[in-house]
Amino acid sequence: MARQLDRVFSIGQCAQSDTLHVCPVREGIASCPGIDLGSGFVVDLVVRFVGAMATWRVSVQHDIEAGARLDEVSNNQLEEARWRSLFEHSLDGVLLTAPDGRILAANPAACAMLGRTERDVCDAGRAGIVVVDDAALRFLDQRQREGHARGILTLRRKDGSTFLADLTSAIFESASGALRTSMTFRDVTESERGRRVLEILADAGRVLASSLDESTTLKNLTDLVVPKLADVCVVDLLTPDGVARVATAHRDPSRVAEFVQVRRRGMLPHATAGVDYVLRTGEPSCVFELSDAWLHANTVDATHFEAARKLGVRSFVAVPLVAGGRTLGALTVMSDGGVPPFGEADLSLVRALGVRAATAIDNAHRHAESLDARRLRDEVLGVVAHDLRSPLHTIQLAATLLARRTPSTELETIQRAVQRADMLIHDLLLAAKAEGGRIPLVPRTENLASILDEVDAIHRTLAESKPLELVVTTEGTAPSAVVDRHRIVQMLSNLTANAIKFSPPGGRVEVRARADAERVVFTVSDTGIGIAADDIPHVFDRYWQGRHSPDLGAGLGLSICRGIAESHGGHISVASTVGTGTTFEVVLPASPSAPSLAIEA
Repeated sequence: MARQLDRVFSIGQCAQSDTLHVCPVREGIASCPGIDLGSGFVVDLVVRFVGAMATWRVSVQHDIEAGARLDEVSNNQLEEARWRSLFEHSLDGVLLTAPDGRILAANPAACAMLGRTERDVCDAGRAGIVVVDDAALRFLDQRQREGHARGILTLRRKDGSTFLADLTSAIFESASGALRTSMTFRDVTESERGRRVLEILADAGRVLASSLDESTTLKNLTDLVVPKLADVCVVDLLTPDGVARVATAHRDPSRVAEFVQVRRRGMLPHATAGVDYVLRTGEPSCVFELSDAWLHANTVDATHFEAARKLGVRSFVAVPLVAGGRTLGALTVMSDGGVPPFGEADLSLVRALGVRAATAIDNAHRHAESLDARRLRDEVLGVVAHDLRSPLHTIQLAATLLARRTPSTELETIQRAVQRADMLIHDLLLAAKAEGGRIPLVPRTENLASILDEVDAIHRTLAESKPLELVVTTEGTAPSAVVDRHRIVQMLSNLTANAIKFSPPGGRVEVRARADAERVVFTVSDTGIGIAADDIPHVFDRYWQGRHSPDLGAGLGLSICRGIAESHGGHISVASTVGTGTTFEVVLPASPSAPSLAIEA
């Protein structure tokens, strides 16, 4: 400043001759505003002349450099105020953090969502705010690699409860050169829960249809619900003895036993909410904020109260499992702080899950009843077959001995009737095994031409007596296959006998086999009366008879054929046109190593 003033005075010394001649002089006063003295120093100069003397007045207008600095500070302050306003008034939570996990600042929205003061948030740090799970670890790894990341993370409030947050974060360098990170988030618990529940409902259909075993089905269900929807999920079923907790899942597997033990066998008749109320009334029950008063009202004694209180459940939704108009049990989902407390919106979702679960349980019950009925039937068939065969064998033996002494047509009729009865018993037992997919097989490498020759030998006389043409041929690149010869001959014999039976005199029956490295195909076709389109879906049913069958048998032959084909890992199909004929096709894998082949020895 001193140097700049010196320059002013230097100008003043020559003002009258050099500088002031450009300034207007009125009444002995010269005024020269805005003289730039260099280095950004500007002054206003006023000189009053009195004779040979002059009076100088110098005033500093402004320092350009200092002004620029002041402008820069002012702009920075304005920018900071603008960002501070955005920070303070943002509806999203914003945290200023350091890469090492320290939290340096938190805006009001973040504090409100986290249920903490800014000081509490900073003291807690990232480790106290973000639940460290697989999603969080993936998020931090992405941010470290790419400098920014976005994901759905679980954040923890001061009271220990959690919520889902859509969180974005970026690494940046502050004005001082220090590395900083930003974290911006919003609570998406409701929308995310809705999305996840829809996923659960979609997955539930697959899980509940994957097994007809009740225990397996319910375990898969509870494991699906936890932890996506709830911290705890239990299924209680009504039994002849009371109530049984048949499936339980907890986000902490070590606590499952607590939730199993607290369930009492009997129901509380005075319960106004909860599982017992649901089982008694068939109506859903929701408690969105569980209190000690509620526990006192719905427990039987102090011991039961303490056990229930120790579980730490904060809210729950329980829905009935109803099928066929009967309440089978209850499905209950609970929150103990890991997921947000349940609300009204959760009821419809849990109820939809309960409907699917009830259907699966009912199907499992029906399947079990069907298996029990089949088992009982097989036991009865076994006993009846044994009891019938003993007197039949006695009759057969007596008729054979009498025929040796005194041959007669009556004795031959008796022998044929006994043989037919014995075959019928055999077919009944075999059909029962076929229905369960457990026809025993003894597979060996067999020559296909030899199998067809045996079928031809069995039926050639019958075909010629009708008369009709019987054609037996073998084709393909593989002359053999691994099959149970006895069962294949039995299957082809049933099909060939039917073809001959339903073909008119002068007709044609063809039995063919073709094979390659992967499969064997047998076909039996005829030029008979054909099968009506409405009847084709039923031809392989047990005891089914066609409407135009000329000889009503037991209706087991085609059912047995299907059982033999499926026991080999293959399948049988039929194509027919009324008045033209019918073709049965059996496709089998060429060897036991084929994936579809299942053999029970």
